Amino acid sequence: MDFFLDVSAWQVWLALGIVLAIAEVLGTQFVLLALGVAFAFTALVTRIFALDYDQQLLAVALWAALLVPLFILYYRRHMMPGMTRTLVSDGLGIGDSFAIVRRGERLGVKIQGDFFPVERDSGNGLAEGEQVVITAWRGITAIVRPASA
Repeated sequence: MDFFLDVSAWQVWLALGIVLAIAEVLGTQFVLLALGVAFAFTALVTRIFALDYDQQLLAVALWAALLVPLFILYYRRHMMPGMTRTLVSDGLGIGDSFAIVRRGERLGVKIQGDFFPVERDSGNGLAEGEQVVITAWRGITAIVRPASA
């Protein structure tokens, strides 16, 4: 119990910073890491300048206000996948060729990992493995034609 009486304020901030940096592994897009670094900087400033409690809170708020947006910006620019997502309503895949896949009893195409059912624009049915080109969308159903046509 004497241990807690001997802990300095800077040590508490440093411990909180380490805990948040470790928690970042859970995938919070660098927000917890930024807060952890803000706590570590507050620990450093508190240790050097012997800040009182109000000054420590102000210091951590300023560090967090500076670092969180910077870390999020860095994450978005360097860590997020480069693939952009297009909505079905924006013409996702129109004009692109895809292979027909089967999911249970339904035939469809996989686009960016998502399954979309298909309908042929005219003529005979479709077969699994057949190459098709998306010509339009009806809801989430892709209207397709054979790629060879």
